[in-house]
Amino acid sequence: MTISKDLPPYHFMLNLALEVSKQPTTNEQEKNRVRLFNDIIAVATNTSIDKHLKMIEIDKSLLPLITATNNTFFYRPLFFPCIFINADISTLEDHTIKGIFAIDENVKETNYNNNWYIISFAINNKTNESTMINMELLSDNDKDEEYVNYEGKEASTSPTKIQQIKNEIKNILCNVVDFVEHNKSDMIQTIIKTSADENIKKMKRGKLPMPTKIFIRPSKGFKKYVDEFNEQRESLGKLSYQFMVRGHYRHYRAERFSYKTKHTPMWIKPFMKGEGIIVSKPFVLKS
Repeated sequence: MTISKDLPPYHFMLNLALEVSKQPTTNEQEKNRVRLFNDIIAVATNTSIDKHLKMIEIDKSLLPLITATNNTFFYRPLFFPCIFINADISTLEDHTIKGIFAIDENVKETNYNNNWYIISFAINNKTNESTMINMELLSDNDKDEEYVNYEGKEASTSPTKIQQIKNEIKNILCNVVDFVEHNKSDMIQTIIKTSADENIKKMKRGKLPMPTKIFIRPSKGFKKYVDEFNEQRESLGKLSYQFMVRGHYRHYRAERFSYKTKHTPMWIKPFMKGEGIIVSKPFVLKS
């Protein structure tokens, strides 16, 4: 099974899902994996895909800000029951996250569970191995799960590294949701809708049906900050004694706060601190 890692994340995951669904299974774990991918295919190849899934397209200039912002892992409703973040996100220096598929479990008619179910792939930039990550936002039960590469073999990535990748994926997803819901003055959203008729035509031409796309880009005033931050970030490790202070979301969840305050987190943006040669600092995300 050969799936090009140069494909856009949405096409990579869908093509991979189609291939995995055709593979013979030899044990229960593999059967569960095939069932999981069949569920993805059922959603993503449906001509009425718009009722089930929205694709999030993030301006590349915003990705460094998203990965440089810490967040708190707790349940908040997704802005749509099922979303796919269609981005290649470089993280932890040696891995690239190939898109993030998330389902809000609270919207299922038979399972009111305040949680997200998340599927993603992490590609090792050195070995080119692709490791499948599937987990819930608020569960550690998957820590001992056997992680596999896209050929169905046991992944060579260490359990410690996989846990770091999982936390990074959760952090990115929480940041994207909070960006969309609570930073409307900084972000511009453009929605490109699709229709069942358009997708029927695509499928007749052998192409994948596409969901409505939500494009997120910085507003004109915010773009200046984004460009300055990215220029400084690119200088890390070069000529000075500065370091980046990671941003974070400040959530007000105590009972003493009003409903509006509790549902309006404050984004403390990342910034550079100090003078002179810029040095990089290691950061650990905590689950």
